[in-house]
Amino acid sequence: MGNSTSALPYTIGKEVRSGDQDKNTFGFSIHEGTKKSDGTAVTVFRAKKSELAQTPLLSTSAKNCEMQYMPALHHLKTSHTLVHPYVLKTYQCVDSDSHDDPVWNQYDAADAKGVVDGSKASGELIMVTEHVMTLEDYLQDLSPSEEENALAWGIWCVVEALDFLHTQAKCAHGNLSERAIYVTPSGDFKLSAFQLYTPIGIHDAGHVGPTKHFQLYERDVTPQAYRSPERIEARWDVISNLPPHVMDAYALGVLVQELYNKSQRRSLPQVLIKATQRLLINHARMRPRLGPLKKCPIFTQNEFVQSQIMISSLHTKSMEERFHFLQSNLPQLLEREVLRKTHCIYKIFPLLQRILFNSIAMASAGDGFTLSDIQRREIMAILNSLFFIIEKYLLEDKEQF
Repeated sequence: MGNSTSALPYTIGKEVRSGDQDKNTFGFSIHEGTKKSDGTAVTVFRAKKSELAQTPLLSTSAKNCEMQYMPALHHLKTSHTLVHPYVLKTYQCVDSDSHDDPVWNQYDAADAKGVVDGSKASGELIMVTEHVMTLEDYLQDLSPSEEENALAWGIWCVVEALDFLHTQAKCAHGNLSERAIYVTPSGDFKLSAFQLYTPIGIHDAGHVGPTKHFQLYERDVTPQAYRSPERIEARWDVISNLPPHVMDAYALGVLVQELYNKSQRRSLPQVLIKATQRLLINHARMRPRLGPLKKCPIFTQNEFVQSQIMISSLHTKSMEERFHFLQSNLPQLLEREVLRKTHCIYKIFPLLQRILFNSIAMASAGDGFTLSDIQRREIMAILNSLFFIIEKYLLEDKEQF
């Protein structure tokens, strides 16, 4: 296969964000795109390597400011290796100059060594992801009545993603802020911006994290407000002996404040104040792990959030649990419009289709076509909800149907 963009199995369309003009994209322009084989919408991030190597990370003339190139390489190298429901799903990363040996494989973040002079490189870095929009654009489109549920669910998604990085990968994200989050058409927040992703403590080959790459670039990559006190003071020896969640917990506290301060309510909900204060404690070891935060009433007492959690985990439920939700709970959520139009079109409708097709495929396996009583009742419940969504939302918008 060739290395030009024409060889990609995706079509790159209109630019929606300029990498030259928008510092929030870390030097990448953002484009609409589609999968050539079936027209599925995707998002494409692209940047010229030579421009990344010559563009400062900071828009201000900070002393000894680093360039965008190395963090971009680290971001691509990390993005296509992480898989989690609330981490931005990466379909393909491409170095247009070297498809078989992309340039990011030559860079060692542990010692911040490898590729040095990107200004001599030609070609582009391209990353194709699931279809998303920036958090900024998503929040601008929300109506006041939608904000409470949208923010609560979005924060829950971010907490889930970070908790996965801390407990399973034993790493810190290191670059959490509003610009690290993208949003799917159904309203799921997806974590991205892995320019500083780093293990903490002793890791591969005996190196001690945070990596040299993190130490070199973190000042210029992450907005100042999101940098915890120990980062600002460059106390790397202290950080190397802390749990992976500590720096991200502080940044999450800032993010939560920012989201609600910019919302219609202009302040934190009462039930989040103490939790946020704990995240922002200056004493690093006293900042809580993020998993228990999911027990906060902002999530547990929010019907929309609980319905989203159930929908997202439906594939793990027993047939009886799934049937009860599909027959009893989902129709009520649809009737009372707890679920937004976009959730119904982009999440519920495709989910119901998959369950229906799987049920029919299972019944068709072997000789004949047999359905148990609960399977028949489940299919009827699915069909009722499918027709409800079609009649209420899809018939009025023929392009979506």
